[in-house]
Amino acid sequence: MATQSSPPAPPLAHDRDCLPCRLTGSAAFGGLAGYSFYQATMAPGFEKLPMNRRVAMGVLGVCFASASIARLVF
Repeated sequence: MATQSSPPAPPLAHDRDCLPCRLTGSAAFGGLAGYSFYQATMAPGFEKLPMNRRVAMGVLGVCFASASIARLVF
């Protein structure tokens, strides 16, 4: 006799990571954002870097900062 198994239940909307996990992830993204901003503006040899690399590092810093806030909030 074959038994039927019910499909797995979908995750609940309120399932979230624990607070220390969210804080650690947010801090990691924040650190990456800070490093990217540093590389885009204050790194030694800043004047020698091509403009497109500086802009790319600045955009990357904004993305990491946004991910940091999103990780903390959501």
